[in-house]
Amino acid sequence: MSNAFIGMDIGNVNCKIAARDGDRVKILELKLPENIARDGDICAPESMVDFLRRVRRTHHIHERNVALALPESKAYFRHVTLPKMTVSELKLNLPYEFKDYIDGAPEDYYYDYLIDESPVPAEEQDPDKELRLYAAAIKRKEILSAEDLFRKAGFRLKVAIPEPIAYMRLLREEIHRNAEIKTCETVFADIGYHEMVMMLFKGSEFAASKTVQIGTQDFDVSIAEQKNIDQFTAASYKYNNFEGIMDSNECQRIYDRFALEISKVVNFYNFNNPDGNVDRLFYLGGGAQIPQLTAAIRDSVDIPCDGIRALLPEGANSDKESMVCALSVAALLEGEATRHGN
Repeated sequence: MSNAFIGMDIGNVNCKIAARDGDRVKILELKLPENIARDGDICAPESMVDFLRRVRRTHHIHERNVALALPESKAYFRHVTLPKMTVSELKLNLPYEFKDYIDGAPEDYYYDYLIDESPVPAEEQDPDKELRLYAAAIKRKEILSAEDLFRKAGFRLKVAIPEPIAYMRLLREEIHRNAEIKTCETVFADIGYHEMVMMLFKGSEFAASKTVQIGTQDFDVSIAEQKNIDQFTAASYKYNNFEGIMDSNECQRIYDRFALEISKVVNFYNFNNPDGNVDRLFYLGGGAQIPQLTAAIRDSVDIPCDGIRALLPEGANSDKESMVCALSVAALLEGEATRHGN
């Protein structure tokens, strides 16, 4: 078990964990103590340490190595083409690829990369002169703080994985099972608490992303106003449709806003890629657990739509939590692939 991973995704409301259980993947969706995290930041590190210690004991988690998923807000991520160079030369040059993007000094960041092995049209490639890769820059203090936090909780941070890289792994696993879909253009709509992140993939390769400032918190605000209650209580009404509140006209207007934003992004991708079109959309995150919302999404776009559980391995795809835990599963798979050098 010393080399085994768990995948972890720490959100605003829940901590999601994925781990191996024989040939299957098991998942946990665990409610975080209030005000412990926001937008990828741990606001109360000592409380988070105590929480993770309790989780490790209560759920009998024996794995210690953590593959941590990083939200887009925590990692600068770029697809770049560089002249052919050695690994040492690449490490020297990577900081320059982020000089117009990062805040602070280049030495304040860790840099890493993944070789882009996707096929390129013959007229566009020159493998003897060019190196195509995905590059990431992450603040050193973020990684050092995470390492310290996990160490105190009895874990080891082994790899930090930007969100697009994790989802690329899900698609690569799917293509491995079915090579016919290797040219599909896929959109992921991750409907979170504060925002919705949409990502476009061509085959298994990341192409673009768009963040829209709308999230499931909008339902909490609306329900609180309708019922004259606090937002915390309103959140408990959301997923069980208490007294039919999710069928109200006010909530319907929020569904329509989500659907409009998603259709706008899909249409924009298609307009800017005349040689290709989005073939399918997968929804995930807390919003994917709201049936009225997913129905509105399916009605808004003229492409097949499904929950992301369709892409998850056996065990992780059977529970309702799979819609929320997909990123932790993807981080687990990428961590395992990194360990095996795949």
